[in-house]
Order: sequence, then C-alpha cells, then structure tokens
Amino acid sequence: MSTARSTALQRFTLDNGLVIYLREDHRAPLVAAQLWYHVGASQEPTGQSGLCHLVEHLMFEGSSKLASGQYDKVMAQLGGDPNAITTPDATCFPVTLAPSRLEAALEILADSMASATLGPPVFARELEVVKAERRENIDNMPLAQAHERAWILANSHTPYATPTAGHLADLQHLHQTDVRRWYQDWYHPNNASLVVVGDIDMQTLRPLVERHFATIPAGRLPERWIPAPNRRFKHRCQTIALAGLLPGAIMAFNTPSLATATNPTQAQALRLIPQLLANGSSSRLSLRKVRGEAVLLRAQARYQHLQRGDSLLTVELYANPANATAQVATDAVMQEIELLRQTAPTVDELNRAKTRLLASLVFDRDNIAVQANAIGKHAVSGLDPNLLDQERQSIESITPEDVRATAHEYLTHERLTITYMQAAPPPSAVAPTPSSNAEQNPNLSSLQGLDLNEIDITPPLVQAWQTPEGTRARLVEAHELPMVDLVLSFNAGSRLDGDKPGLAALTLFMLDEGTLSLDAVQFAEQIERLGVVYSKDITRHQAVITVRCLTGDVLDEAVRLIIDMVARPSLNAAELTPLKTQLLESSKLRQSFAVLRAREAAFSQAFGSHPFATPVRGTPTGIAAISTEDLREFHRQAYSANNLNISLVGDLSREQAEAIVRRVSAALPQHWAATAPPALPMFEAATLNLEQAGTSDAVLMLLPMSARPADPDYPALVLACDVLGGGSESRLFKALRQTHGLTYAVNAGLAPADNLLYIEWEVAGEFLDASTQLVTDVLQTYVAEGPSEAELALARRALLGELRRTVATNGSLATLIASHSHQGLPSDALATYIERLSAVTPEMARVALTLRLAPLRRLLVSVGPMVDQQGLPAPALTDQ
Repeated sequence: MSTARSTALQRFTLDNGLVIYLREDHRAPLVAAQLWYHVGASQEPTGQSGLCHLVEHLMFEGSSKLASGQYDKVMAQLGGDPNAITTPDATCFPVTLAPSRLEAALEILADSMASATLGPPVFARELEVVKAERRENIDNMPLAQAHERAWILANSHTPYATPTAGHLADLQHLHQTDVRRWYQDWYHPNNASLVVVGDIDMQTLRPLVERHFATIPAGRLPERWIPAPNRRFKHRCQTIALAGLLPGAIMAFNTPSLATATNPTQAQALRLIPQLLANGSSSRLSLRKVRGEAVLLRAQARYQHLQRGDSLLTVELYANPANATAQVATDAVMQEIELLRQTAPTVDELNRAKTRLLASLVFDRDNIAVQANAIGKHAVSGLDPNLLDQERQSIESITPEDVRATAHEYLTHERLTITYMQAAPPPSAVAPTPSSNAEQNPNLSSLQGLDLNEIDITPPLVQAWQTPEGTRARLVEAHELPMVDLVLSFNAGSRLDGDKPGLAALTLFMLDEGTLSLDAVQFAEQIERLGVVYSKDITRHQAVITVRCLTGDVLDEAVRLIIDMVARPSLNAAELTPLKTQLLESSKLRQSFAVLRAREAAFSQAFGSHPFATPVRGTPTGIAAISTEDLREFHRQAYSANNLNISLVGDLSREQAEAIVRRVSAALPQHWAATAPPALPMFEAATLNLEQAGTSDAVLMLLPMSARPADPDYPALVLACDVLGGGSESRLFKALRQTHGLTYAVNAGLAPADNLLYIEWEVAGEFLDASTQLVTDVLQTYVAEGPSEAELALARRALLGELRRTVATNGSLATLIASHSHQGLPSDALATYIERLSAVTPEMARVALTLRLAPLRRLLVSVGPMVDQQGLPAPALTDQ
C-alpha cells in the first residue's frame, strides 16, 4: 500500500544528558511538545504503588516561576492543551499549541524539572485527587477493574504488575517525603527525552531548548530495575464477578516486546497476529466464531510492542449467551490460536492484516501528537526512534511462516493467563482491591446456575420532580460507592448566540474563571482540594456541566462551590481576553482535523441562515465582538432556574437530592426560558470537496430524517441505522472495509435533534468517488429491502449490551437520564425504550426507513487531498 513519507527524524543531546527529538510537520501551524521522563510505575518500591502517578499530578502545582494553580491557566492563555500520562515505563507531559507559544511551554517544563515545590498543602490535596481518580476511573467501572486484575495476574512475575493508578491501600500510606525522594531521584535531564513534532525547524527549536534546559545539572540516578527474559511460566486463571460485566474473558499471553525480542521479526509478527486473529470482520474469530459458529458476540486483540520489558498479547472476548458460556467461548478462541500455531496463514490473509495495520499507521500520522507519542514510547523503551522510519518495511517483510513460528513459540498454554468475566457478582460481597504485596491466588468459580440465554437489563428507578422555580430534576439512588455524579444541563447552547457566534461557548467557559467571592486560582484550589472532578461542554442545544464528587463531609462544600460557579461567576474582562485567545486557538486546532472541519462545513451548507449553521464555538468575528456585558446578559437569561435540567446518580437519598436541587435552583437567575428553535430548513442535495493536506479524505454524508425519541417508530429507526452502519457487522462496514478494504471504520447513526441521518468514513483520496458511490448503492438497496431478521437480532443484542453497560456505571447513567430530561421524555423512558426496542420487527424497520428517508436527497462533504480518482479495488474476500 502507498503511504505518505515522513520527514527525517532529527536529534541532538545537551551536555546534561537531555535528548531532544524533532520531526518537522508543516501541514498546520501547530506543534506538539512532549517531555518524557524514563521512569514509570514499574520502578515503584513495594507498598508505594501510585507514587509515580502522584508525582505526575504534583509536577506543575508550584515551582520557582509558577505558583500552585497557575500552570493550567497559563497554558490556557497560551492556547495549549496540557496533559500528563503515567505508564509502566515512563511519565509524559504533553502539550499541543501554536509554534509562537512553544517557548513559554518549554520554559514551564524546564522550571518544573528544576524546581517543583511539592509543598504539603498541594501534596494533601492532590493525594485525595489521585484517590478519587482511582475510585472513579477504576473502582466504579467493572470492565476497568477486570482489565486491571487481568494485567496484575498476567504480570505477577515482574514489576509490571504494579498498576499505574496505584492500589488504594498504598495510596493511603504515601507521605510527602516519598514524593520528594522520588522527584529528587528521577526527575533529571539525563533521565528524560523531549519530543517535538510540528511546524518548527531545528534552527528555531535548538536555541529555545538550550536557553531553558541547558543550565539544569545532570543528576545521579538510582539503580534501575532491568528487565530480564522470563524462562519459567505457569498457566494461571481467575474469575472476576462484578455487576455490569458481560460474560467473557481476557486472555493474556506473556510475550517479548520489540525491546526484548531475540529477533525483531518476532515482535513485528506479534503485531500482525491481533489483526489476523480478532481485529476486523475478515479476522478468523469474526468469520468463524462470531458469524460462523456464533459463540462470540465480539472479540478484539491487542499487543503492546513498545515496552522496556516483556509484554502481553491479549484477546478480549464476549460470549454469545445464546450459544456459549464464557469458558466455552474461550475454548473456541484457543482452538483458533492453536490452528495458527500449527498452520501458517495464507498470503492473502496476511496481506489483509498488513494492510489494516499499515493503514492505521498512516492515519496515526495525521495527528502530530500521536507522532510525538510514538517517538517518545520508542525512547523510553530503550529503542532507537529511527526504527519508526523502517516500520513499514519491517511489517511488509513478515512472511506467513514468521507468523506461525512466532505463534507456536509464544502463544502457549503455559504462557497464558485467563481472566473470566462474570455477568453477576457472587451473593457474598464485592471483590476487594488487592494491595501491591497481596498474593494473587486463582479464584475459579462456576458459571453454572446463570441463565446465559437471557439478556437481563433491569432499568433503574428514576425519580423525577420539579422545583417551584421551574428546575426539572431526576435521581437514581446508587449506594454501593460513596460518590455522586451530577449533570447540570442548561438550554443554553450555541443556537442562542444570535449575531455574536461564540457567546454561549464563552459564557460557559468563563464560569470557572473566577466568581464574585473567589478568583480563578482560589476556586481551582478549593474544588480540587475536595477531590471534585468537573467538566464543561457546549453543543448547539445545551451547555452541560458534569460533576463527580465523593459524598460525606466534602459534598456540601463541593455543592457550594459549584453553585458559586454557575450562579455567581465574575465574568471579568481580565479573564475574557485570554479566554478568547484560547477559544480561537482551539478553533484553529479543530480545523486541522479533517473530520471536524467536514462537520462544520456540512452544517453550514445544510442550514444556511438557521442558528444551527454557525460553528458551536463561534467565529473569529463573533468572538472578537463579545463583551463582558454580553456575557452577563446571556448568563442572566440562559442560566435561569427555569432553563435547567439536573440529574443525579449516586449515594444520595431523595431528601438529600432534593436539598441539593433546591440550593442550585434558588441561587440561579429566575423566570427566563429559551424558546424552541425555528424549524430547520429542508436542504437540497449538494456536494462539497474541501482540499486539505493529508493522507486520506474524511467524508460526511447527511440525509434529512425527522425523528424524535418519543416517536412510535424511533426504536425501529435506531435499529435500522445500526444495521446500516453501527458496527463491524453492518452493511456499510462489510462493503467498505471487509469487501473492498477501503476504510478503517465507518459510522452511521441518527442525530434526532438535528433532523439528520449521518454516515461518516475515511478513505484514501483516490477512492473518494468510488467509496461514495458504493455507500450510495448500499443505502438505496438497504432502504428498499430493509434489514433481515438475523441482522436486526444482532443489532438489538449489541444495543442492549451497550445499554446494560451504560446503566451499570454511574457517570454514563447520569448522562443518559440527563439526555432524557432534556428531550422531555418521561422518567420511565428507559424501561419503555427497552420494551419498544425488543418489539421491533424487520418490517417495522423497513417501513420506518421508507417513510422517513429519501436516500437521493443527500449532502456530501469531503475534506482531504485532491488526487486523481480510481475505481473500486478488487474485493478482498470471496464467498468461498
């Protein structure tokens, strides 16, 4: 396959040992900078898991040049997107921003390397934040727990068994002295790599790096754990039983990584095995075990080739409860693995796997941050990042016998750890979180006694009420964990911008830039001290604030701070100017992503002068014209109690929830509510081709479809759209990817609030026209004949499975009931939706599509390179 050529990777090293990598990419005025420290969770002492992650949190909470709380604000002013990542081998601090702002970011990164303060108040606050993050992202998510437990047992013979999030028992015993010692031991320039990718050259970059990093002295590093190949393995097995898990298993094989393989060919062959075995509709498991024998609902495989020590090849599978238990499904997968160990794949089969893997590498290069991540991962794994430039040739050189021989050597029973996932917990208790020095004993339990043929979804009890001020509230009590998820959804989306596009977005994003009683730094310090996590999002219809908080003593104070933010923001000019810059830089960044640019262009073309046509985050002209008085007037109206829906899920009684809702409602402005938007125009068929440098085209097809969740035929339309393009068994996926190998993914779905059906895919530029015609043909045929019984049943099972996972997690459930409230659905909408979904027949789906959709009345937008067109490639699969 043809791939875009990357510019040469450049490197230099400072006298203090800091290694700098640069790959120039001038497609957009952006640069990604990532500072990688060569230390991760695998180096943590026994009993101090989570230490590396905690230091990551503390690195930018005070230094010689920045006080605690200033880092995020400064980065926001720079228009950057700062982040931090802890892995088993490394700690990374990435940011992407305009090239003209890079020096400021580098200065901050260098200052934190030289003089992070790690003070007691910040330590105490961030320790609670890390604990809360552990609870929210792992302990409250059944599948995340299963993944963690599988990782621990599979790596039990190495320090990689230490989870990056840390064990809660260990976090509770960490001290500030541990943090300071860790920082003093490892955070030195001679233990770091700086990776820069984007719109900058070496002549510009090198002086910036030398100015800020060269004066930092090298440090003496402690003795490092050195990975050694393990020659003795023993089969291990455990069962994880948690509410919300589907019956299935995680199979993990101990394998070498690219760094530890005796021959690099083995690592590259291991990278192809997931593609052959499980990833994609033409994979062996998909063909034989999902569609053929129907013992699996789905399966996916992963192999992490970039790691200092040995790695894992994992297969995550979900049993089809109509035909198999988790153990039967696992045995079926092992049969396919054994076949691969004994018999080499065909040349055609291997080529398809190579094409998928190589395509994914091409798509990765569309994103400069992803490019930088790959370079950094090579460096911290002890590998030469220049290997990236040989990656294509290395993969293409793999033979079928290379794959068979590698599978035969490493995919053995002795190297295999199985973690069975069970759909319901044992009657006795919830599985505890193990400490880092706890012995990992197998926990075999029988699956017998479970009715695996039944799809059992018990809709939660949703309580609903309305305050005297007009706020609509919904509650689901969930007392298993001491936490609460809160969603505040104001009818304050960008459709209300009027003649100043960006007004709704700026108002929402200004809420936490200071209140009448606290400046932005004080607000951030206080709310983070409580371990509260919140986010803000703007759409055409809503301004949404989501909050996660522990219950108990901190809840009352957390609610007070959130009320202060939404009801009494200062909205001052000093904060507005830098936030405008941030919003404009964010818009530039979004425009560099072809798929996001396609969406904005499509809405503009479809809706003309309608409010929905304007970009959600505004235009440069609109943003420039917005004043603080505009913000205050918008807030007085759109953030009214009568314009608010509140949803709560968590460890609250009805009485406690009512008290919280009353406090919020009473504090807000009163007696204003948004009116319904004007009717959407019926757009005409049109095609827009927008040129943008890259390796593929992002394509978006919009078709008018007026459908609301309360409509009788809505569930039929949801299922029909899922069959069309909702997954790897959909018609579009089979046509575009399985048959012709045109794309990595395709999506189709409803956007009921916008009266649209959308179809979205990416394709090599030369196949834009051919893929568009193929999608059109598939769509017309599908509308005429409708889904089959088998297609509909599979789609229904997938949707119900997804719904089951949704209601099992507090955060996703809160989002779901918030959307129901915004749509004006009754509190029992979830229960009735399940019933309606189960009652849909193929004829109902066909009739709904025929009545609602006109497939020739389409708007097509593509964003990508303009190249000569080719016809459809030959089908990749036959019906043999």
